[in-house]
Amino acid sequence: MAGPDLHAWQGSDPIETRRVVDGLFDPYVLLMAIRNEQGAIVDFVYTEANAAACEFNGLPYEQLVGSGLLDILPGHAGTGLFQRYIDVVETG
Repeated sequence: MAGPDLHAWQGSDPIETRRVVDGLFDPYVLLMAIRNEQGAIVDFVYTEANAAACEFNGLPYEQLVGSGLLDILPGHAGTGLFQRYIDVVETG
């Protein structure tokens, strides 16, 4: 699922979303949890990113948005950082 498809799925206006997030100077990404059949979070997918985030990750928007977090940052899987992401989603 790539940028425009994700916007349609989320029901948001892609032009307005781009305007808002690209106006931010710091890297900004929006991630969606990916769960397995048992309901456990196994990855996150980038659903939005601004230009600063694309530059930080060294990827164009079209390649970053729609990619899995662990595809872009595979080293996170072996650290407590990935578990922290999960904890935030699960506990709020």
